[in-house]
Amino acid sequence: MNETNAIERRAAQVNAIERRAEETDAIERRAAALAEVGNMYDSINALKEENAQLKADLHRSEDRIALLVEQCDRSRYAELKLRKYLNELTTQMSNIVLLAHKAVDYVQAIDEMDSAATPPIAEITELERETLKAEGPK
Repeated sequence: MNETNAIERRAAQVNAIERRAEETDAIERRAAALAEVGNMYDSINALKEENAQLKADLHRSEDRIALLVEQCDRSRYAELKLRKYLNELTTQMSNIVLLAHKAVDYVQAIDEMDSAATPPIAEITELERETLKAEGPK
């Protein structure tokens, strides 16, 4: 019987060792799973922080784009205003040139009149009548 008891004790010890090994494996698996969950939690927190930073960067970029659009609008308005002024200036300069050409023609006509012989009185009278007709009654 001693032998049977010894075998049973030995079997019980082996069973206990196997149970402990299984429990140890289970504990190690739980520990590994908890460590993995902890790593996932840390990764999630890191991703949340990165997401918040990216959102802040996006808002800064959107603000910068809005400022650039406003600057472009101001530049476009200034360009249109300058173009309008330049067109007006070009028109006025063209008018000045036309007036200068007309003045040159008048000066040449006056110079020709000064160098010409004095017209007879009949022609002067005729010229005065034409001028009065052109001006009309006052």
